[in-house]
Amino acid sequence: MLVAALGLSTTGCATITDSLDAVMGVFDSGEPAPHARQVGKPYVIKGVRYVPRKDPYYNVVGTASWYGRPFHGRKTASGQIYDMNALTAAHPTLPLGTQVRVTNLANNRSIALTVNDRGPFAKGRIIDVSRRAADRLGFRRAGTARVRVVVIQSARG
Repeated sequence: MLVAALGLSTTGCATITDSLDAVMGVFDSGEPAPHARQVGKPYVIKGVRYVPRKDPYYNVVGTASWYGRPFHGRKTASGQIYDMNALTAAHPTLPLGTQVRVTNLANNRSIALTVNDRGPFAKGRIIDVSRRAADRLGFRRAGTARVRVVVIQSARG
């Protein structure tokens, strides 16, 4: 069981989901984390409220996925046209334009990406990367990977 593997207790008042929600900027109250600064209007996808926030200390381990052809050529949340061959990513709460370092924990491959879109909205995923980024990180065929995402340069604003 994941809880046992992580050495966490389910007897406390916070759950793993609550902890993940806190680092992802998902809050019932709509308030950003104490060390983060809200930078945009909250939005709701599939009944979940997301609060965009600037978090220079963002350093999270979780599951990444990738997106490609069905979105290629469509407008991103930043207004740019999505290019599956560019080194970009989608994150639900970090400010658009933020630079992140994504490291595949299975093979230690690492790459810097620019957040230019919103997502992923699949439960438990912390970031979606472009097809090219998934290739470079070595998980395109698998579809997902356990990664660490660290902010290396916050977007202005």
